[in-house]
Amino acid sequence: MKKRIIIILLLFTLSFSAFADKLFPEVKIRFYDKKVYTLNSDIKILVELVNKTDSDITFNLADNRMYNIVFKVKTLTNLPCEVSDYYIQMKNNPQPYFYKEMTLKPREKFSFIESLNKYIVIEKTGKYIIQTYYYNDFIKSKNSPIKSNTLNLTIKSMDKYNESKTKQIVIKNEDLRPINMEPDKVIRYMLNSRKANDWNRFFACINLKTIYTKNSSRKIIYNKQTENERENLIKDYKELLKEEKTDKQIVATPSYYSIEKTTYTDTEASVIAVEYFKFRNFTEKKEYRYKLNKIDKIWIVYDYEVKNLGTIK
Repeated sequence: MKKRIIIILLLFTLSFSAFADKLFPEVKIRFYDKKVYTLNSDIKILVELVNKTDSDITFNLADNRMYNIVFKVKTLTNLPCEVSDYYIQMKNNPQPYFYKEMTLKPREKFSFIESLNKYIVIEKTGKYIIQTYYYNDFIKSKNSPIKSNTLNLTIKSMDKYNESKTKQIVIKNEDLRPINMEPDKVIRYMLNSRKANDWNRFFACINLKTIYTKNSSRKIIYNKQTENERENLIKDYKELLKEEKTDKQIVATPSYYSIEKTTYTDTEASVIAVEYFKFRNFTEKKEYRYKLNKIDKIWIVYDYEVKNLGTIK
């Protein structure tokens, strides 16, 4: 009997030690592009998983981060904000999901960007507190979440925002270029400009000539024109893009997006973004592969490819 008790105690001690030795990353959050936020703003949060230990940390991270993290937003009077319809649909209609086993070396960190709007609905102006709950082995696991630091968020009315905008000095077109930006930041700049309907900044990121001449028929016509006629062709092309009457995929406005991979040399770059387009009863998911080259020390999109990844109900 005594021998059995000793074995049980030994097994309990070993299992407790294994649990105690389980290491978790520290979770930090900050605003990705801190600015004046209104009720229409797409609020980007940068989530960082940091290994502050002296050992490797291994964890599972889903391609859809909603399986790993939850955002909690509350008012200064501790009233929680409601979760979004998209988040509810995702929870009520679980889809098979893919994940990667990640390993962080000591002092290493892994970061990704999430749109707060995917998770939470903010319906009123005012001040809010944001916090992220991270689940090391998915939300449905029995493990307790790891809580991040908190962020203070202020939502202003559009009237006050527009009033401040009118006081700003008009910027010249040449100053709208994505100067001194890395390739992935150029794509964010371009997509955010499109979401804001800021065509000048959007077009400043694109080599319209190369996009226009991707089409072999247009390329033949373009090559036969004089310099002035070519300029007029590109001007007309820009207007057609604005009206979404041609090459709709390059000007499509994503509801939200994530940058998945960036590779580049001194002169060439490739950025892969997964973009989501919300409709009434479903959301389209597409992979955009943007190709960029460096012109006068500025990264510019000169080509792109689009792959359909299906829909989310």
